[in-house]
Amino acid sequence: GMTEAAKLLNKQLERGKIDGLKLAGVISTIHPTLDYAGFDRVDVVVEAVVENPKVKKAVLAETEQKVRPDTVLASNTSTIPISELANALERPENFCGMHFFNPVHRMPLVEIIRGEKSSDETIAKVVAWASKMGKTPIVVNDCPGFFVNRVLFPYFAGFSQYGF
Repeated sequence: GMTEAAKLLNKQLERGKIDGLKLAGVISTIHPTLDYAGFDRVDVVVEAVVENPKVKKAVLAETEQKVRPDTVLASNTSTIPISELANALERPENFCGMHFFNPVHRMPLVEIIRGEKSSDETIAKVVAWASKMGKTPIVVNDCPGFFVNRVLFPYFAGFSQYGF
């Protein structure tokens, strides 16, 4: 939570990558909560629960009831089909995937996954938001492994074949 965010930002401060004003500005934008208070004022919500379709669908459906009709919902998943998760929603056009890579604070790449019903407006909003965070977004279609895992897994399989 906040402790981890402060730790990461303080490391950047120590390395001269940000100044104290920037650190304070970023910290002031983080608002941890244990309930949905204030969710009626958010533009984008990224769900990041355990990689289990049933759990993700339940959380997304519940969250959708707490946000404005124009709020974009995204799922941080690396394997679950976005179109499958969208089936749990009343407004699947406002939903897409956002696959962040670990460690998130160092890896600039983020896959924006377009589901069957994701609108162009939703994708554009999420691409802009990811860019504003300093990420490098790539838009990919909903398919097994999305793009990066689909490319990497055959390489990993090849390496393991030779004991690497």
